[in-house]
Amino acid sequence: MITTECPMDDLLPGVAEMTTDYPQRIAAPSGSEDANGVYGPLTNGQRVSLHLNPAVREGMSAMSGALLREGSLEAGHREMIIVRVGYVENSIYEVVQHASLAESVGVPKAKIDNLACEKPRGLDSAERALMTFVDEQLATSRASDEALADMRAHFSESQIVEAILVIGNWWMISRMMETSGAQIEDRRIGTGGVAE
Repeated sequence: MITTECPMDDLLPGVAEMTTDYPQRIAAPSGSEDANGVYGPLTNGQRVSLHLNPAVREGMSAMSGALLREGSLEAGHREMIIVRVGYVENSIYEVVQHASLAESVGVPKAKIDNLACEKPRGLDSAERALMTFVDEQLATSRASDEALADMRAHFSESQIVEAILVIGNWWMISRMMETSGAQIEDRRIGTGGVAE
């Protein structure tokens, strides 16, 4: 999963060890192969969520779906947030699936690959502000006044609050994916459903 866009000494911690070769630790319930979810046919991650009480699962899916389809953030910015969360939290499932979706909504592959770097290259000022905000939210749960001011230079209050929810939602999902060992499917989420 390591890209050539980022020198090894600038990779985020743990990224060099990320692999798609890992065991499934919590199996998805059987019988869900033909069901549909947020991205069209259920992903393996969504199938793992079938262990949840249906009302909880529906609420989780509704929030994710609303953030994906109805949010005020540009789709590329949203997907860059999710990929950065995946890299910071060492969630290969999240990185692989949302890198695909990011590309499908127009984020250049080199820019996506650079999100694995401590200091991503090739970002514009809005994207740099956004990635700093993501990193600070994940590190301390409270972005600094400076990071918030940088966000305000590029994003509305509504978009800033939404960014916080995107960070938190996919932080939570990365925990479910990595702990369960949800296997990365051949079908990428950027190839149907959400991005169309």
